[in-house]
Amino acid sequence: MANKYPTILLHGFMGFGEGDWIHDYMLEYWGFKFFWNKKHNVIPYLTKKGYEIYNPPLGPWNSAWDRCCLLYAYLMGGRVDYGKAHSEKYGHARYGRTYPGVLKDWGKPGNHAKINIVGHSLGGSFVIAFSDMLMNGSAEERACTPEDELSPLFKGGQGDLLHTVTTLAGVNNGTTMASKLMEGNGYQKIMKGVCYGVGTIGRMGFMTHFWDQRLDQWNITANPEDKPKFAHIAKPDEYRDGAIAYSNCKQDNVGWEMTLEFQAEANKDRKPNPNTYYFAYVGEASEPKANGNHKPVWDAMNFVPWGAGWLTGSAWSDEMAKVYPEHSNKEEWLSNDGFVNVLGQRAPFNAPQEEFEKGKELKPGIWYNMPTQHQCHLSWNGAHISKEKFFDYMDDMFERNANLPG
Repeated sequence: MANKYPTILLHGFMGFGEGDWIHDYMLEYWGFKFFWNKKHNVIPYLTKKGYEIYNPPLGPWNSAWDRCCLLYAYLMGGRVDYGKAHSEKYGHARYGRTYPGVLKDWGKPGNHAKINIVGHSLGGSFVIAFSDMLMNGSAEERACTPEDELSPLFKGGQGDLLHTVTTLAGVNNGTTMASKLMEGNGYQKIMKGVCYGVGTIGRMGFMTHFWDQRLDQWNITANPEDKPKFAHIAKPDEYRDGAIAYSNCKQDNVGWEMTLEFQAEANKDRKPNPNTYYFAYVGEASEPKANGNHKPVWDAMNFVPWGAGWLTGSAWSDEMAKVYPEHSNKEEWLSNDGFVNVLGQRAPFNAPQEEFEKGKELKPGIWYNMPTQHQCHLSWNGAHISKEKFFDYMDDMFERNANLPG
């Protein structure tokens, strides 16, 4: 291989990673088989081939901004800084937990000069945000934060630290299912209920180990550094204010981030880093019905996204049609992988992009849409797909990235 840059695998909505007991002892995210089928877990297989891989847990509910801050601290070490301007604007704590840092020499000459980041599902839109944050930082944070307090993440100028950015069924342009669910105030009610449930058990020491929800910046769950009681059941007064604030916050809320409207606005001024390679993997597991809507294809779709596939294959409104004028026809959006429309998974509409072709010279600064595969949303992390096919596509991705110049 031409380089030995590490790869960071990033989970999606409702995901988990190394250190969460659910991942370590029950259901590894990258393999998506229960503990008795560990042979399907791809990270040990790739590690044996010489790749350096990290699989951080970033919380199932956190927004892209908050995940960027968590990931930066996880990689470089130190206390999570969510930003002075951001935390004051959206009403949560500025600082979070402290990490030792797994790549403290990131950016130094050698094997850690750059990294590859791979995001599945909501992790796709997150890695796009992280790429932009490294490159441009945050003008808002720079304007209001004293220089000696400013996190290096917000300074920008670090875009060249990324070798490749890859999205797997990413919510890159949003999904119509989320836009439909966001209509009215139904989602806020659902999210408030979820936050109350998470808040009730999220302060248990057991939960911080089993599946850490990582919403301590909102005061919904506990920070394990505070050594919470193992079996503590919280009262509403302990988390109510944070649950209400989070569920009502459109700009720092994971649900809104999956909509067409949010992603169109977020991607509006983003541009790929001229020295980074970008790839969008796309799946489709639906077929047209007699009425023109799409339905899930049973042999291609896992049962988890099955029900969602009916909604994603029919959800549309006049308001959605206004979001992307160049893609305003319902028929364009119906094909899906269960959770995300095919169009939503492709490269951000406003970014320079080409269709990937084997043998084609790949250039940095350009998005490559990979050939659409007949597989569902969860197949990219190992569900409802053969071990051979799953390992083959991961093999190809890792080998390609290792041999790209830069």
